[in-house]
Amino acid sequence: MQAMAGMYDHLDQHEILVDLQADCGGLVLFYSLASVGARRVCTDYAIGNYCPDDFGMTAYDIFTAGCSLRTGASGRTLLAYVPESLREIALAEPIPETAGPGALSNDDLLATLEEIRTLGYAIGRQECLPGWDSVAAPALWGDTTLGVVLLLKPLSDIPNDITDYIDQVLGAAQLISLAATQGGRNPQLVA
Repeated sequence: MQAMAGMYDHLDQHEILVDLQADCGGLVLFYSLASVGARRVCTDYAIGNYCPDDFGMTAYDIFTAGCSLRTGASGRTLLAYVPESLREIALAEPIPETAGPGALSNDDLLATLEEIRTLGYAIGRQECLPGWDSVAAPALWGDTTLGVVLLLKPLSDIPNDITDYIDQVLGAAQLISLAATQGGRNPQLVA
């Protein structure tokens, strides 16, 4: 990870997202936990030369299914790291009407959280929107989740083997984590 950091003078989060989008295509978003409630908010993004309309998305799609922690690889990744009380609030909400056919039931969603913490990433199969798959990985500061890097791609543009995408999303999340460590004191490094 330190060698990768040499590519960036100051480990600029936005530049990391722009590079990930240039390498992978699709949409790259950085979701953080909203300051109120069990919601997520997009705090940074790189969409290249695209706009959501190009992919059949609307602002309504982005701000309904996109904000819920109940749907998508990024929502589940955040849920894997939040306190139980916040997880319960999120799971009490219904699945958004605009969610895709891959949206998980509460039991299925809960069953994925330990695996997300173990592997360090989540894969979403048409959870937020029909026809879209995703890969998400958390950016961490010690045990605290700063946010989640999300790569979202239309099914027509994503291969069956997404190993390369997983590695690239993990790498971007690790660089953002490193930037947080360099920009502030990492709680794991404080004596």
